[in-house]
Amino acid sequence: MVSVKIILRTDKTNSKNGLAPLYIRIIKDRKTKFISMGIKVDPKYWNEEKMCLRKGATNYHEINNFILQKRADIEKTSIDLEANTQNVTSSQIKSRIKGNRTSFFDYSEKKIEQLKHKLSYTSVKAYEMGVAKFERFYGNRNLRFEEIDINLLKKYEQFLYEKSKNNSTTVLQAFKVLKLIFNYAINDEVIAGHIYPFRGIKINQTKTMIQVN
Repeated sequence: MVSVKIILRTDKTNSKNGLAPLYIRIIKDRKTKFISMGIKVDPKYWNEEKMCLRKGATNYHEINNFILQKRADIEKTSIDLEANTQNVTSSQIKSRIKGNRTSFFDYSEKKIEQLKHKLSYTSVKAYEMGVAKFERFYGNRNLRFEEIDINLLKKYEQFLYEKSKNNSTTVLQAFKVLKLIFNYAINDEVIAGHIYPFRGIKINQTKTMIQVN
């Protein structure tokens, strides 16, 4: 079970104005994650049991409405993830709640650097070339993992065949690199498994587009 609670971090109280920040606390399998709500309040008005502000606090009505909506969103997200993801972790729940902002290319660059100590020179170069090819296709580095879906992959495959004039073996290798990067990101708990875009699709070893199983 996942435990999600709104808490006041009095350990982060501002020494100048006496305000403390509100955080979402997620506990799963004894592992805890925190997400800032971007709100600071006077601790004397915080009702820990009901997870809301008492009357008298500045903008208490608006803040309490925000907290109620956030709690509802968090509970729905947690239930959905537990129902659809095997062995869901606190990191995956945090990622879903925040909305994944991890750049595919930034993560790939850092991961390949780590792999230089584990893989052969040939394997590392294949990773680097595969990621560079995908970046040339996309045109810039501002691409989040969650934005890589079946439609983008179809366009990439078309780009490889028609613009880059790659053969089927080269196309398969290019997609293999993308799949490996996604698998590393899931194992590193950088992204949640549900956004893996390759599930249910295959690439034929002929000049035809991605097929959905």
